[in-house]
Amino acid sequence: MNAKKFHQTFQERAQKWSMCDPQLIPWMQIITPESAPKGPFSQDNQVAAKTTNEMIPSTELLPLYQDRVRSPDAITPVFALANAYVDRKEWGQAFLLCGDGLKIEKISDTHKSTLYTIQGTTCLYQQRDKLAQVLFQKALAVDAGNTDAQKKREALLRHYGYGTL
Repeated sequence: MNAKKFHQTFQERAQKWSMCDPQLIPWMQIITPESAPKGPFSQDNQVAAKTTNEMIPSTELLPLYQDRVRSPDAITPVFALANAYVDRKEWGQAFLLCGDGLKIEKISDTHKSTLYTIQGTTCLYQQRDKLAQVLFQKALAVDAGNTDAQKKREALLRHYGYGTL
C-alpha cells in the first residue's frame, strides 16, 4: 500500500515539474522493470564476471593489500603499495595511497617526507609540475635531509631555468 502511494505521489510531483520545465520530463519518467532498457548485465553473465574481475587487484598487489588491511596504522604496507603502483605507472593510485599514509597518526617526519616525495614524483609523471614543486617543498620542510626530494626539486627548478635555490 505504501509503495503504491509513494509511486502515485512521485508521479504527481513529476507532472508538476514537467509543467514547469518540459526538459525535465525524461528525467522524471518512472521506469518499470518492463520498460527498463536491457543492459549487458541482463543479457550475458560473462560480462558481469569480466567487469567484477577487473575490480579485483592483480595477484602481485593482493598480498600488499592484505598487509595494508592487517595493519592499517603501519607505514610499511603503504610504502610497498605506493611503490608497486609507481612501478605499474598508476600514478593516481600511488598519490592517493600516500595521502592515506599521511593520515596515520603515529608517523615519523622522515616517513612523512618520503610520502610527500612519492606524491611529488607522481605529479611529475603526470606533468603537474607546480604541484610537484609544492610537494617537494613540503617534504623538505618536514625533513630537510631528504636527498631524494632535494634532487627532484632541484632538477625541476633547473628544467625551468631557475638553477638551484
